[in-house]
Order: sequence, then structure tokens, then C-alpha cells
Amino acid sequence: SRTANYVSNSETFYFTNMTAQNSDLNQGVWGKLEEKVRDYATTCDTLYVVTGTVLKSSPTATISFIKDRAGKEVAMPYAYYKVLLKYDLEADSYKSIAFWYENRKYDQAEPIAADAKSVEWVEQQTGLTFFDNLPESIKSSVKKELAPGEWGL
Repeated sequence: SRTANYVSNSETFYFTNMTAQNSDLNQGVWGKLEEKVRDYATTCDTLYVVTGTVLKSSPTATISFIKDRAGKEVAMPYAYYKVLLKYDLEADSYKSIAFWYENRKYDQAEPIAADAKSVEWVEQQTGLTFFDNLPESIKSSVKKELAPGEWGL
């Protein structure tokens, strides 16, 4: 979390941590999701968070670009995702949830249950594999989970 200390906060200003995000999304539902993630981290022993962008709406779509303040073109992501995996040591159990937001303004200010996705769904959209080091006996079921109520949604 960027609010943990000065160094963590300063690292958020690296260009590798910046994208051209719609300001309504960033200051709205995405910002509230980031707050929720910080809260989730206080409710479990370990919380893994993977955040990323999707540049195109489909494999055949073109990447959109905008100009930055210096007049240089930068890619405008089509969507953002956040994939979460929490571990409870006492119960020796894992829970997962994912979120996907197109890079646009949303009517709601807070993440809602309808915004939740399974990790497997995000994997299918992105072609990426998350949490591959999970034990084989639980990996598939954990990634298929879609229980927003367990995450306070």
C-alpha cells in the first residue's frame, strides 16, 4: 500500500506505475476499489494483489493513443483489472476475487457485486495465468470462485 511509508508512496510516482487512466474512473470506482483492497489486507494473513491493464478490446482491435503533456503519444488502456488472492493461516484456506473495469466513467462510486469476476474469467480475457504456484488440489476451484458477498460486496 502506498500509504505504508514514504518510500512506498514515492514508488507510485515511477513511470512504470503510471497509465493513461480516465480521471473519473481513477477518482471514482477504481479509487474506492483500491481503498477496499487496503481494508482486505487487514482481514487475512496474506493478500496477493495483481493489477494490470489491457490495451485492446480484442486481439484484432487497435491500440488507442493519446498525447501526454509533452505532446508524445502514450497508449490508452482499454481496461484495468485487479486480481486478489487471500490466505487465512488459521483455516488454511484461500479465497479469490477479481475486478475488471473499462477505462471510462462509471455511474456507481463504489465497487459492487456485479463488478466482481472470477480469476479464471480474467485469465481468459488476458491470456495470463495468475497464482500458478497454488497447490494443484485447490488451484482450479479457487480461480473459479465468484463469491462477492465474502468480500463485503
